[in-house]
Amino acid sequence: MGCGHGAPDARETGARARDPRLRERRRTLALARVLLPSSLARYTGGVTETEVEARDVRGVIRALEARYAGIGRELEEGMAVAVDAEIHQDDLFAAVGPDSEVCFLPRIGGG
Repeated sequence: MGCGHGAPDARETGARARDPRLRERRRTLALARVLLPSSLARYTGGVTETEVEARDVRGVIRALEARYAGIGRELEEGMAVAVDAEIHQDDLFAAVGPDSEVCFLPRIGGG
């Protein structure tokens, strides 16, 4: 499933819808791998895995908003983010490296 928690990822299962530009872009640039929950499919057209070039979480969100109009607000307000398997709450400036895995996760409500 990715996000660093040991479950099989899309390359093993083929279950994840991939951005068709992934393979070609991976050859030319070192990009952060971004995993999105299927609940955001209305913005992405079903894409749950893509890659972006960004220095921090804020840059990842901006890149995704440019690609998938309307997704930015949902990512900022309704999602937690894990960068290289470390969960960040409300940290838009968490560093993202060129080979990082960035995983957006629905926030868990508490009470």
